[in-house]
Amino acid sequence: MATDKGSSSGAVLEPGVSIRPYVPEKVACELVERVFGLKVVKIKELKSYDDKNFFVKVEENNNNNAFLEAICTDGYVLKITNSHDSKTPDLLDGQNQLMLHLNERGFTCTVPQKTVDGKLASLQKLFKQDIDDWKLNNMAKECPCDFHLVRLLTFVPGDILANIHVTTDILYQAGRYIAQMNVAMEEFHHPVFDTHKTVWSLESVPKLLEFVFGIRSAENRELVKEIVKVFEERVPKNYPQMKKGQLHGDFNEQNILVRAKTNTGSGSPPEFYIAGILDFGDSHFSYYLFEVALTITYMMMESKKVDNIDFFECGGHVLAGYFSIKPLSDLEFQILKVGCVTSDICVSRV
Repeated sequence: MATDKGSSSGAVLEPGVSIRPYVPEKVACELVERVFGLKVVKIKELKSYDDKNFFVKVEENNNNNAFLEAICTDGYVLKITNSHDSKTPDLLDGQNQLMLHLNERGFTCTVPQKTVDGKLASLQKLFKQDIDDWKLNNMAKECPCDFHLVRLLTFVPGDILANIHVTTDILYQAGRYIAQMNVAMEEFHHPVFDTHKTVWSLESVPKLLEFVFGIRSAENRELVKEIVKVFEERVPKNYPQMKKGQLHGDFNEQNILVRAKTNTGSGSPPEFYIAGILDFGDSHFSYYLFEVALTITYMMMESKKVDNIDFFECGGHVLAGYFSIKPLSDLEFQILKVGCVTSDICVSRV
């Protein structure tokens, strides 16, 4: 799908539009010190699509932020949001509040830190290219720049599910964990999610038809069209009977944090447990069934790393884990496979 996957809104951007911030390490260090009152001692740029993210460690005995009670010894992630999403600060605030909500309820996730002004984000004017001292002093007003929201999140140590050998137990845990999150988010509300829509939600499946021209294979184009047709025939008419709530929206192998169990025997391969969740950029308010379908889809894609298990059987383990906490209705279960999982595969691949 020709959309801005890096942006929270999932909006379609015009070709050639540059929204990614230009942030050298020296500027990142300066932002941490000026905006958050902390002195950087170690910095490393992290992979990101349209944002700029840095892992930073700071001096533990040099806290010039009255709103920061203690230094996170594991470090922080400095997030400089792209100029497109920086125009919707309410959406980023909703994501911040959701992280705080889950953290308060025992879930391990990144936690936004307050600036020296007591805010969870700061809008900063940044140059679009490298500026030397002469230009800074004599031509600053003529140099291209843009506005970007800057946040500092606690760093959560661990590995991601994509890097481990997946077992049926991990699949079950995945279903159970996202169900526990869905239950915890039942108490959460932020007005921005009342109207926020994203093309990455299954509610937007009909929009896939706008992008099938990008599929080279005529056979695959027709397959996508057929799946969209089935979705439109079977799912929207049942919306009044389907339960809605706050969703994470992107519970995939890159965003699931895992840690090794400490009681595995000597010489045995390590066993892992799901320890936390990352990236709330696609969070939105929609139908729980779609969260289940998305989780099943991503875990089925991980099936190649599971020994002696069928592609579709992976989904069964995820579903069993989800049902152990939050069962679906008979109606939701009936439309899950044909109406949702196949559609989500299309959303992920088109």
